[in-house]
Amino acid sequence: MSVLSITKCIIISILTASISFSTCAEIGIYANADDRNSEIYSNLNRLVAEHGDTKEDIVIVLGIQALSNLLSEKIHHADTHFIVLLLTKREFDKFQKGNKFKSNITAIYSEPAIEAQVFLGKTLFGVDAKIKIPTFDELDNSLYHEEIRQYLMPVKKPKSWLRNIGNTDVVIATPDDDIFSQSNIVPIALSLYRRRIGLIGYSEKMIDVGAIASLYVTRDDLFDSLFEVIKYTEKYSKLPKPTHSKKYRVAINKVLAKTLGLHSIDVKFIEETINNYLRVGEET
Repeated sequence: MSVLSITKCIIISILTASISFSTCAEIGIYANADDRNSEIYSNLNRLVAEHGDTKEDIVIVLGIQALSNLLSEKIHHADTHFIVLLLTKREFDKFQKGNKFKSNITAIYSEPAIEAQVFLGKTLFGVDAKIKIPTFDELDNSLYHEEIRQYLMPVKKPKSWLRNIGNTDVVIATPDDDIFSQSNIVPIALSLYRRRIGLIGYSEKMIDVGAIASLYVTRDDLFDSLFEVIKYTEKYSKLPKPTHSKKYRVAINKVLAKTLGLHSIDVKFIEETINNYLRVGEET
């Protein structure tokens, strides 16, 4: 484990099983040992240093396991704010169910907002496109907004849902290993393609394994969202609710798109349309 704090009065002590924070307001970074040499960790160090002084105690945590380990150290103060990155909404929701420090913790989810994926599907295949979101976990209904639940497709056996896909234009992939995993994503994408069904992914890499389009967040966009959360916390002395990134990029598999009849796709226009749609949704 490692904690890096940037402040005028850095007082950090790292012992074998304990970490002591200073009484000064500061921004710290907490990560597992494997993440301390990562690009995101080194860039966060630089950006936190550039941010300068703060009036709130804030700890940026990289991943759900790091958060669990940090809280197990029992060093958290009532006025320390934890912002967790590099985790999914499902991971955070399940963690919070057994956590008694809910008001001290917020998160920026790594996957795109499901409504943004649905909007992308409708943008590509038409507003009347038949969309399905395969869901296996019985908690899924609580993970989605009410307007999204109409698209949920309950899955009892992860290997059989494709046989029941029916009349569908678009399938939304979510970071649920019970349904979409590294071992089965290619055959799933191939099966959907043979049925002329578009797969909308949740990371840039998914277009390389068969998704026709995918939403993703760049490192800089993630950092922009992070510092919006930090500014909010500094202004109101409390954390905002957990959220997805405020901005998305669109990746298109142009070869697959053409074979499904989608031509002349303006990626920049689609990105602007999706981000404007999400922005308006936040304001209403």
